[in-house]
Amino acid sequence: ILAARERLKARMGGGARVGGKGTARRKKKVVHKSASSDDKKLQANLKRLGVSPMPQIEQVNFICKQDKVLQFTNPKVQFSYQANLTVVSGTPQEKDLKDCLDLLPSLGNADMQKLMKQIAASTGDGAAAASGAPSADDDDD
Repeated sequence: ILAARERLKARMGGGARVGGKGTARRKKKVVHKSASSDDKKLQANLKRLGVSPMPQIEQVNFICKQDKVLQFTNPKVQFSYQANLTVVSGTPQEKDLKDCLDLLPSLGNADMQKLMKQIAASTGDGAAAASGAPSADDDDD
């Protein structure tokens, strides 16, 4: 009998037991959260804040400091006046600022000047861009 036990220990590895009589029980069952539960909580909180959808918005653009643009096409936009909150949801595309020249007509004068300064700083040719900025503003008047 002792020889059979030794062979069994050699075959099983003789290490720590994984299961069976005398092993410790698991304290609690691990519950994995899904992404849909987080989305449901977010939607419930937005509903509590009183957001209402803004229909017919085709495109939303966020201009970042690193000469990048986050562009949302056909986003879901919600707004709450009381909470001063705007929610934009969708899948963004990150683009270079130079690739999004179609944004220029929608910018105001102050934003246009900031944009020209950013482009001048990134290209290193500040004098040419600075001299071109006032003429562009004169055309808009």
